[in-house]
Amino acid sequence: MSNEVETKNNNSKSTSIVFVMDASGSMENMGEEPIQGLNNFYKKQKESGEFTSTLVFFNENVKFNHQNIDGKDVPILKNEDYDRGGLTALYDAIGQAIVYQESIKTENVIFVILTDGLENASREYRKETISKMIKKMEKNYKWTFMYLGANQDSFAVSEGLGIRNSANYDYTPLGCMKALRSISENVSRCVSHDLNPTDITSESLRINTEDEKGDEKRDEKNVKSNKRILNSPIPSLRPKKLRF
Repeated sequence: MSNEVETKNNNSKSTSIVFVMDASGSMENMGEEPIQGLNNFYKKQKESGEFTSTLVFFNENVKFNHQNIDGKDVPILKNEDYDRGGLTALYDAIGQAIVYQESIKTENVIFVILTDGLENASREYRKETISKMIKKMEKNYKWTFMYLGANQDSFAVSEGLGIRNSANYDYTPLGCMKALRSISENVSRCVSHDLNPTDITSESLRINTEDEKGDEKRDEKNVKSNKRILNSPIPSLRPKKLRF
């Protein structure tokens, strides 16, 4: 890619964010929250500091939306960028993303995985291989992995993959939004250098189960809806003639 940042094995302090996002058929139930949440995630990171970004969508196939681009160049994602359907090749997505990132830059890497289902379609990688790859990246390069899952015991799944930091989220659009918000808050502190990525914990990823934040989100949508109404042309009101 023409805008790919050539930074293999340099000593840059900037954070590299690799985001692996489930795009299987079951994610259709999340509505627009995955795309809205990702856009909010990248907006927050841009406000926090410098970073490079790689975004991977996967179902039974793995698709790189963008690869190792400067954070300020991350585009606003649209619904058509996130084509959902099919099965869940989780291991293939993780494996391909690790291989790519290791070939580009190994320092200061945060690797995020968000899925709503269990592996059921990988052809290239097996669980044991992925676990070894993750352990290698953590040991040799101090990468930080985060796993957020719905419809599963994320702690057991992540532990089986060798990932220490994990959290469950509710299988609802609201739950997905809260998961992305939790990721964003943790990663932004790393991008701004207020937090060392290795200090992220499962506790800091824990999803708020209260509805307060969901109410705020709905209020924001209502405000936007009200603005559209307020900005729409108002028909002229002429006095009607009274008949007796």
